[in-house]
Amino acid sequence: MSENGNGHVAEAEPETVKILSVMDILSAADITEEVVYVPEWNGSVRIRAFTKGRQQELRGMATDQRGKLDTEKLELQLFIYGVIEPKFVPIQMTELREKSAGALDRVIKRIMAISGLSEESIAEAEKSDADRS
Repeated sequence: MSENGNGHVAEAEPETVKILSVMDILSAADITEEVVYVPEWNGSVRIRAFTKGRQQELRGMATDQRGKLDTEKLELQLFIYGVIEPKFVPIQMTELREKSAGALDRVIKRIMAISGLSEESIAEAEKSDADRS
């Protein structure tokens, strides 16, 4: 690492940097899965990271007719579509609302983490939607 002129430390670049091809990127196995232990349920669930397409679909499904993002709906959709074992279906959303917030939040946060989402990015999306209104 080296210090640049502004006093910031920059990461050292490898001496040889491989520039990826389109095929390198398209064929990369980059959708991860993980098992999350949920103490409130005394067991685990298997989760999967979202593709960009699924992320966009979920955001669209959670956006109302005025273009406002419904974060409550989005959270439950993140759970339903991010948990792959056991498999939930959208009609179970009402039942999930009656489950432990701590348990659901634990799983949702892991899904967001492995999908490269953050609470800040959701807040920013809400802000962008509000700005467009």
